[in-house]
Order: sequence, then C-alpha cells, then structure tokens
Amino acid sequence: MIPSNVPRLPNELWINIVKQVPRADLPNLSRTSKQLHEVTEELLYSEFETARRTPRYGTTPSFKKVFTRFLRTILERPSLAKLVKHVTIRFPMDLRKGLPTGSDMSFITSDQKSWLRHEMRAIDAGTWETAFYGHNPLDWFDAAVAFLIHLFSRSVESVTLLNQRLSRYHHTNAVLRRAAILQKQMVEGAALSHLRSVRIWSCKSLSEPSVNIIVPFLRLDSVKELVCHKTQGSLASPALSAPSQPWSSLSDIQSIEFRNNQNSIVELAALFRSFKALKRLGWVDRAEDISELLSIISVNTRLQANLEELIFDQREEFCWFEPLPVYNLSRLTALKILAIDYMSWTPQDLCGPTTRTIEVFVASLPSSLERLKISRCRGGYALYGVEHIVSYKKTTLPNLKQLTFGFDDADWCSATSQMLVDSASRCSRELGITFSAVYEKIGRVGSRGEP
Repeated sequence: MIPSNVPRLPNELWINIVKQVPRADLPNLSRTSKQLHEVTEELLYSEFETARRTPRYGTTPSFKKVFTRFLRTILERPSLAKLVKHVTIRFPMDLRKGLPTGSDMSFITSDQKSWLRHEMRAIDAGTWETAFYGHNPLDWFDAAVAFLIHLFSRSVESVTLLNQRLSRYHHTNAVLRRAAILQKQMVEGAALSHLRSVRIWSCKSLSEPSVNIIVPFLRLDSVKELVCHKTQGSLASPALSAPSQPWSSLSDIQSIEFRNNQNSIVELAALFRSFKALKRLGWVDRAEDISELLSIISVNTRLQANLEELIFDQREEFCWFEPLPVYNLSRLTALKILAIDYMSWTPQDLCGPTTRTIEVFVASLPSSLERLKISRCRGGYALYGVEHIVSYKKTTLPNLKQLTFGFDDADWCSATSQMLVDSASRCSRELGITFSAVYEKIGRVGSRGEP
C-alpha cells in the first residue's frame, strides 16, 4: 500500500517512476495525492480502447457502453481528449447483438448538445447528428468512430481499427478528408498532424475490411507507418481517388506492412507507384506471392532507390510451402536491413553444404546491406552457411555489420550458438553475430500479431 505522506518530488521525476507502474495500478495510484493524480492522469488517458477482447467471449464491455462512458467524461472535461495518443477501436463482433440499435443520449444537457454541434460542425458532417441520435446501427457506429477521431485529432499518434466491416465510411472519411486538406495547406496545428501510425486489422471470423478505410489515411501527410491485415478491394478505384488528389500526391508513407494480403498485384503496383520515398516494406504472407511482389519492385525505380528495410515472413496463418528460388535484390541500392523467413527464401538444395548455393545467395544481396537476419533456420544450413557468408564481408558485403540466425528450437540454438560464433570469429572480428529462438517475429510493426 502506498503511504499517505507521499514525498513532494518534481513532476518530471514522478513521471519516470510512474511509467514503471503497471497500467492497471494507475487508478489507485492517482488517488494517493493531488500531485500523483496530475502525474498519472496523462498516462491514464494516453490510451483509449473501445473494448478489450477476451479469449472466449469476444469483446466486452460493448462499444456503446465504453463510448457513452467516455463521452460523459469528455463532456465534463473536454481538455482530457487532448491527452489521448493511442486509439484502438474494435468493431462489435456480432452484427445482430453487438451493435446498438439506437443511442440513449438523455444524459446530455442542452449546453453539452450545443458543444457537440459546434464540434461536429467543424468536420462538415451535416447528417452526423441524425445518425448519432438515429436507429441505424451502421450509421451510428460510423458517426461514433468519426467523432472519436475528431476528439483526439489534436494529440493522437496512432490509430488501430479492428474487425472493420462497414461498407460506408461517410462520417469517418469526412474527418480524414478535412484533416488531409488542412495538412496539405500546411495550416498550423492542423487536425491529426501528430498521427504517425495506422493499423487496419481483420479477424478470422469476419469478412475482410475494405480499402475504403485505408485510402483516406494515406492522404494524410502526417501518416508515415501503415499495417494492413487481410484488406480487400480495388486500391486503384477511381471512386477512391478524387481528381484533385491523384495517387501521385497521396503518400508520404515511409513504412508499410501487408499481412495476408487480399489485393491483386495490379492493385498493389498502383499503390506502390504513389509512394514518394518508401523506406520499409514488410510482407507477411505466402512464400509463392513474394516473386510477384518483387516483380513490382524490379520495375519501380523509386522503390529501388529508397527502400532501406525489407521483411519477408510467411509464418502467420500458413503451413510449410515449397521453397522458391533465391531472389535478386542487388538493384535495391539503399537496402540496409533484410529479414527473411528461411522457408520463403531458400531453394531445396540450399540445405546442402555446397559453396555454389552460398555464392548464389550472397550474390543476390546488395552491397549496401548492413544487417541480415535469417529466421527459422535449419541447423545444417546455419552451421555451414555462417562461415561462408562472413567470408564475403570484405568483398561482396563490405558494409555488413550484423548477422542474426533464428531457430525454431531453443535447445538447438543454445547448443550450436557458440560453435557458430567460433566459426565466424575466425573470418571476421568486425561482424556481430546473434541468435534467437522459438518463432521470434522478425517484423517491428505489428510484430506481436493481432492486437
């Protein structure tokens, strides 16, 4: 138990202390003293999630309950909305039972209604109020999501949308469209100017989210990082690209990750042509689709000149596939980091200890490469390959600084790691070699799987 006579320390020091406290304990800590309440308030409201998912029973409490509870708080203290930095919105799991069939907003006073109208007038949502107080569940959810994004638009840094099944995004897109216009006009303090990361996520039991919700986020100059899971729909649809905002002006995205991609290669090619300077590309999907993805990169000179990090990982939701030939990445002149899943990269004969197969593999890599990670290694390849890969450091791979091998078996990793280090040390004293085990994810964004 925290003593009542908490010492008076500078807020900066308390903030560093409180950050080490589990989030679940913050409410109790905030009640200890006025100073700690002020310190913890920012952390308490930094994350907003409509409903957490439980393993057996889906989302609970309902979106409506969480939204209503939060709305009550914001109406009493509007300034709290400016503290929210990370937002996670889950679509109700059951369309028949999970969605509200109307909204009881009787707790809103006349003054608060005036404030709400003023706020919604700012995003040019003329029919928002009708949807918000109406009985159409899909329109209500769209309006509620739009209002949340608007409330957090001055401070939010990341947005995660889960299980999106809406076919219409009228109100949500109105918020994003207005913010994009203000950002392109370089208006000081424009809405969503702090938003950097967007994740669009689908659930196995639900249909895939439409790209209608992705494109408006791409138009925001502030967004630099995007993760798409099982998205579908035409990325090149004229309906998604207004004449005043062609694809060439859409994207300042620097990092994009596709998980279980449902879009065609033609649609992806149109999307990649819009990136000004994409620096990171993650592909978590079937191995046989990698060759088509690389065919896009092979004819996109802007990607070749700017891409610094490339991730291939076929772990998620996939079984073992026939390996494909080694891909030529030598045209990626800016590539510094390559993380590959062993089964999505190596041909069958690369398992054998032949110098020729190692030479082919190394020849496919650009000389700019600084870090190479191979996950899901087989022991024979790792034991034989490490010494040969390191031997090319002074010639083919002069900039290589870090070599990492990932094993599916922790015991194998532990037993062989010293052998690999000893083998490599005979070739190079300058190269760092590390080892990981047991299905460690190789991506950064979304590396923990579904939120």
